[in-house]
Amino acid sequence: TASVGYKLASKHAVFAGFRYAGGLKFKGCDMQGLPTKDYKPYSWTIDLGYAYMLGGGFSAYAMGGMLFSHQSKNAVGASFTLGASYQNADLRVANKSASVMLDAKVGAIGPKLDFGSGNKNSLPTHAVLGATMTIDVSDKHQVATALSSRYYFLPEDSKTFMVGGGLEYTYNKLASVRVGYEYGDHNLSHVTMGAGIKYGSFRLNGAYLLRTADAGSSYFNVGIGYDF
Repeated sequence: TASVGYKLASKHAVFAGFRYAGGLKFKGCDMQGLPTKDYKPYSWTIDLGYAYMLGGGFSAYAMGGMLFSHQSKNAVGASFTLGASYQNADLRVANKSASVMLDAKVGAIGPKLDFGSGNKNSLPTHAVLGATMTIDVSDKHQVATALSSRYYFLPEDSKTFMVGGGLEYTYNKLASVRVGYEYGDHNLSHVTMGAGIKYGSFRLNGAYLLRTADAGSSYFNVGIGYDF
């Protein structure tokens, strides 16, 4: 993933991003169950978004995206995300400065993708609720904990619930390491581990999600961001 953000004024911000997902391979078979060619699905999305600060720590945001998906055939579509968040950076925990952020959104809203020949697939429309707390242990040491739940209610035959949590340690507001666990229905549980670097407005993050079931998949995420 790659993203950029720009604050227009005290209450307005815009952002743009690019997401790519791929690297998996599935063995194909015909009607008799005989092996055919391997399939390597992938997709990419271009996102544009806007956020508005409502006041009192509350914000609302909306995002729209154009997406391309390749399975055995190609499809082009659009998706939308609507959400709201709350932030409070004036907390004290064990006499240490702390901040908290709550976020709720509904994502991947949009029409079905048409792959031709009557093959239409619903987008993975989902609802997310998450919370993060960050504590400044000292001038150079910061710890954070996060909890998040996600429910995919489309497609109808693939409804999935996921919930996870993690810990993060940051040194000198520059380098971070992370570890966590995510439970998911249908063999989608993962142990997660990652690291990140933040220098000025530039952000670079990487994460590895290790499957916990033979039927699942392990994968690696990379994210690059810049805030103007």
